[in-house]
This record gives sequence, structure tokens and C-alpha cells, in this order.
Amino acid sequence: MASQGGTPTDGAGRPVARIVPYRARTTARTQGLMAGQIWLGPVFDEVDEEIREPFER
Repeated sequence: MASQGGTPTDGAGRPVARIVPYRARTTARTQGLMAGQIWLGPVFDEVDEEIREPFER
């Protein structure tokens, strides 16, 4: 990825992102807005041994 005047561009010179300054949130987020709308199955935390083993090497 190239850069043109500080803006990341693709190979053809088209901008691929806009770089803007970080702005801190001015209000606190409300907790619990998604309560009751997300469901995780009973086996969510179970991991097969064949998946777990490469991470534990």
C-alpha cells in the first residue's frame, strides 16, 4: 500500500482509508442495551482437543 500526502492508497492511487484524529467519547455508554438479544449455546466454552492441542504446544 502506497501513501499519497499521508492518505493510504491502493496501487492505482485511489484512497483506501481516511485518517482522522481520535475523538474521545463525550458520553458514557449505556450497559445492557443488548440484554436478552444474544444467546450462546450450552457448549460455547467447550473446545475439541484437536483444536486446543496446537495452541498448547
